[in-house]
Order: sequence, then C-alpha cells, then structure tokens
Amino acid sequence: MILLIDLLREDITAADVNRILKRTGDEQDLYEPDWEEFTPEVCNTGFCDIFAEKFREEYPGAELWGTDWGTKESPFGHVWIKYKNLYYDAETSNGVEDWKNIPFIQRVYNTRKKYPDDITRLDTLNH
Repeated sequence: MILLIDLLREDITAADVNRILKRTGDEQDLYEPDWEEFTPEVCNTGFCDIFAEKFREEYPGAELWGTDWGTKESPFGHVWIKYKNLYYDAETSNGVEDWKNIPFIQRVYNTRKKYPDDITRLDTLNH
C-alpha cells in the first residue's frame, strides 16, 4: 500500500539513511557507551531491527523484510527495508534494487555459498 505521505516525499538520500543510523546509534549508546563509533556495520550486528523500525517511523509505507540466516558476527539473522522498489539497511545508504545485493546478505552468501531461502515480509517486529 502506498500512503499519501510517501508520494509527497522525494527519493531517499544517503543523508536520510545516515540520519536514521544516527538516531539508532544515539539510542543504543544508552546501553553500550564504550563504542567508539556506531558504524553501519556495528548496527547490522544486532541492531538492524531497531534501524528498520526507525526507518519505518520516518517512511510509513516502508516494508520490513528479513531472514533468520545469520553470520558469525550476527548469528540471529537480518532485517531490512523495502521502500519504493529499493532495499535499505544501515549499510545501503543509497538502496539496492535486489535484496541479494545487501552487504549482510552478501556476507551470508560468502559464508554459506548460497542465498537465504527464508526471506519473508514481516508485518511487525517483536522486541
């Protein structure tokens, strides 16, 4: 479903994604104050779901997508956003046309030599 607010917004820029990353990092710093920097890679090793929810707060028409397939650094899987036919997570500030090009998914592929087979659209996240 496309919402009117989504039609009024222009394309998402890297600055928009970086702003959402900063919001996510600011919240997480309450729990992990020893981090030198909350990088996109750090975000995607346990905070991707929070990033995705913050993205959806700003872009209500965004869809949550995910997999339970993980990596050594993030064994619990990954959550990302689909918005206006592009996929976003903390590491894809310009969006990608295919979820297989998300860096986290590429790391899964490099480890397992195949893509996740459980990709699903998520209605909501349980924290």
